[in-house]
Amino acid sequence: MNTHLLEHLVRAHQDEARAKAAHEAIVRSLRPARQPLRVWTGLLLIRTGRWLAHSAAKRPSRAATA
Repeated sequence: MNTHLLEHLVRAHQDEARAKAAHEAIVRSLRPARQPLRVWTGLLLIRTGRWLAHSAAKRPSRAATA
């Protein structure tokens, strides 16, 4: 195989790889960032605590009924 043809094929392959990498970078930048498990768990605990506090606040206290 002559070197000119080989050089052309390598250059075409590199251009294709660069285009694919650029496309993947754009797609990756459009996706929302994933939160770590500890952040997700913390937010879940906060929501659960608020839900429990809200449901507990609806119950009448004994002082109010006496």
